[in-house]
Amino acid sequence: MTPDLTAQIADILVPAAGTLVTALVSWIVAEVARYVRARTKNEAVANAMERIGHTVATTVAEIEQRVVPQVRAGLADGRLDKVEKMKLKALARHTVLARLAPQVRKEAAKAVGNLDRFVNAKIEQAVLDLRRGGAK
Repeated sequence: MTPDLTAQIADILVPAAGTLVTALVSWIVAEVARYVRARTKNEAVANAMERIGHTVATTVAEIEQRVVPQVRAGLADGRLDKVEKMKLKALARHTVLARLAPQVRKEAAKAVGNLDRFVNAKIEQAVLDLRRGGAK
């Protein structure tokens, strides 16, 4: 191989190799960025769901401690009927949704679709947990 031929081959291969390395590095950076965005998004949703769980548990316990005794005191037999229970559930749902930051509601809605139904289910779960002897 002559020095001229080697120089010509180097003139062709070095820029091509540089382009290939640049493309590979660009692809790796894009994949890392995609992974970080996905992970951040998943963490945001998980944090929102956790906040909702804590907010529901706190709100249900608060209503059980403060509101339910007052409602029972105003009833002749001291027992809650279906209408009172539905009113307490609506109060709990309204209170939970009011306490949640808009960003939390937005992130949670991405995961569950219908946030109102999800909060209702979490309230039912919290009430059952209280009846069983402690929140979970």
